[in-house]
Amino acid sequence: MRTLFDDLRYALRQLVKSPGFAITAVLTLALGIGANTAIFTVVNAALLRALPLQEPEQLVHLSETRTAGTFQKMEFSWPDFVDFRDRNQSFASVGGYYPVNATYTGREGSERVVATVASANFFDVLGVRPILGRVFAPNADEAGGERTVLLTYSAWQARFGGDPNVLGKSIILNIEPRSIIGVLPADFQFGPSRSGDFWIPLGVRGWRLRRNAHWILGVGRLKPAVTLQQAQAEASGVALQLAAQYPDSNPGVGIYLTPLRDQLVGDVRPILLVLMGAVVAVLLITCSNLAGLQLARAVTRQREIAVRTALGATRGRILRLLLMESVLISLLGGLGGVLFAYFTLPLLGAGLPKDQQAILPFLRGLKIDWSVLGFSAAVSLFAGLLFGLAPSLQGARSDVRDALQDASRTTAGSLPHRLRDGLVVAQVAMAVVLLVSAGLVIKSLTKLLRVDPGFTVAHLLTFDTSMPAQHYPDAARQVEFERELRARLQALPGVKSVATVDTLPLGNAGGTSRFVIAGQARVATEEYEANTRDISPNYFETMGIPLRSGRLFNEHDDGRSPRVIIINQTLADRMFPGQDPIGKRVDFAYTKDPNIQEIVGVVGDENLGQLDSAPTPVIYEPYAQSPDPYFGVTIRTEGDPDAAAGSVRAAVRALDSALPINALVSMDRIIEDSPAVSVRRYPAYVISAFAALALVLAMLGIYGLLAYVVAQRTRELGIRLALGAQRRNLLALVVAGGLKLALLGAAIGTVCALATGRMLATLLFQVRPTDLAISVGVGALLIGVALLASYLPARRAASIEPMQALRSE
Repeated sequence: MRTLFDDLRYALRQLVKSPGFAITAVLTLALGIGANTAIFTVVNAALLRALPLQEPEQLVHLSETRTAGTFQKMEFSWPDFVDFRDRNQSFASVGGYYPVNATYTGREGSERVVATVASANFFDVLGVRPILGRVFAPNADEAGGERTVLLTYSAWQARFGGDPNVLGKSIILNIEPRSIIGVLPADFQFGPSRSGDFWIPLGVRGWRLRRNAHWILGVGRLKPAVTLQQAQAEASGVALQLAAQYPDSNPGVGIYLTPLRDQLVGDVRPILLVLMGAVVAVLLITCSNLAGLQLARAVTRQREIAVRTALGATRGRILRLLLMESVLISLLGGLGGVLFAYFTLPLLGAGLPKDQQAILPFLRGLKIDWSVLGFSAAVSLFAGLLFGLAPSLQGARSDVRDALQDASRTTAGSLPHRLRDGLVVAQVAMAVVLLVSAGLVIKSLTKLLRVDPGFTVAHLLTFDTSMPAQHYPDAARQVEFERELRARLQALPGVKSVATVDTLPLGNAGGTSRFVIAGQARVATEEYEANTRDISPNYFETMGIPLRSGRLFNEHDDGRSPRVIIINQTLADRMFPGQDPIGKRVDFAYTKDPNIQEIVGVVGDENLGQLDSAPTPVIYEPYAQSPDPYFGVTIRTEGDPDAAAGSVRAAVRALDSALPINALVSMDRIIEDSPAVSVRRYPAYVISAFAALALVLAMLGIYGLLAYVVAQRTRELGIRLALGAQRRNLLALVVAGGLKLALLGAAIGTVCALATGRMLATLLFQVRPTDLAISVGVGALLIGVALLASYLPARRAASIEPMQALRSE
């Protein structure tokens, strides 16, 4: 132990003697280890740490699928859900849920919130118990059941100040009083429900009882010893039974199971793994750079090591002394890395839009726990051994007699060329991998942002609202208010046009309806399916969506006139290929009796969901014929839409102060915050930052190597000049050495980047992993950087004076 303490004290003295090297090495490692620690914290929270649920590995997410058509993934219908729950033998219990937008009315007015409707046994399935109160009563699924609500921990703290006497108090959701019966634990966050603040019981009634109305998702707990594969096989069998039993509604309907963790993490798993790979690459480049510096220091310390050896120090003791320095540097760097990660973690989640944070709850409350500290310590020790082992071995193997006799002269040959060159090649190769990855994701993001959404994005302001049911209890009042709201907003200065739609584009694609061509039998195999939108008459003009044929809606298309619809081009091509759809009629299957509506127009496709998805079939209905208390407002402005936000808010408040105004933002902002964009922008920025850092480190590696070579070969270069060599030849000699290493590293990195590109497949959009332009561009960039890094040492070599070089030896 005393010997180890002496070695540590010696290592500290050596670092104090070289403060420039020590500070540079510690800060560089702190950056690399800190980045690894921060990303690992997210990976640990998302993929490794056990879910805060009872035996989470037994929990499975359930949904229905359709084998044909555009909308293949869907929710259960309530009858299908009940049949599966009662018939299966694989699950100990099955619960249901679905998230909804609701209007919460508090002391500061009304606001839109996310609430989750859940079955009475939902929390029993998850194994979650409230920290206050109780869960739903067993009869809560029935119509007319209890009007209660469970609060999440965050809602309890934010809205009620953590009041322990909150039980029994009443809140207003959708203008209905509900009694608070419990508070959920602080670590309970359910991403599939968009992490809503409130949980309310099902109370199934009305259209939700129909077998062709799909609206509920499920979570099941597997019985002991039952595997997911066995449960999936049984679920598929139940689906076949239902298809045979209900041929009008269930043909082609399947049941899909997935581990609950996979549902919670979603598409983030490959992104996190890519980011983890990026930070590991940066750390390896950092270690490679430091190993080169340590190799150079080992040469300058050959005499010191020889003296110690001559005085009786064994090679093992010398190796331990030198390794102690590297490990000490790495531990100091690890400490700095933990501090770096501590201050960086809040920024990781803050870079995502709020809607994305809601479905990725593991990003909330990220913290450095013991597992993260253990990872940081392991990475620090690994880094110390990685960049310190080779230089330490080289130093410990120094020949005592040669070092003492020739201490005044160190040549390039005293350092192994292959190891030194290999470190630089490795740095360049990893930099190429990161640069190509960054290029692929950035190019995908650029292409995505150039996608035509089917409407004019510029000068468009939007918001969501909902009419309180007590103030607008029937369709006539709702239609009247919607028209008055449009008229008020239309009269504002700088506003060109105003329209309403029940669900704004580029967000949630919304619900779908199934229908047949009028006159055909209502058989599931003959049905079509499309998204539906309830719109005001001037919606298409406001949005800039072109009319292809027929007419648009007008103010006469109301509840007293025949039911009419407009379809988009995608649906027209699918239902009536080569025909004119105008005048054709469709029969909607969501009512028991015939529900005939006539097609009066065809419009261009708008993207309802995400920019990276193809347009879906859409049916538009006049708002006056199908009013809804929830709707969005689109406002076309003459100038900056954000500048009109204040006057819009004031006009709505003047019309009805109880009306909530949600997400009053421009369409440009909606696109920027959309999942398709943010899921690419976030890793694009992070990987690009790491790639830039890797490029700088690779450039420094080339520069440091060549500068060292020039310094070590000063005598040789002076002799060359004395014997008649041209200075330009020396310049070319040094530059060629740098280019050779850069080209070799670029070639290896390009091959490795091909494999990495396949890992990025989920992030790419209209870009191939083998994109030639990006590979060529990265290659050209590396050549330019190598030339720049080689030029300064080369110029120094070309400026050597022969006599001065000979005298210096």
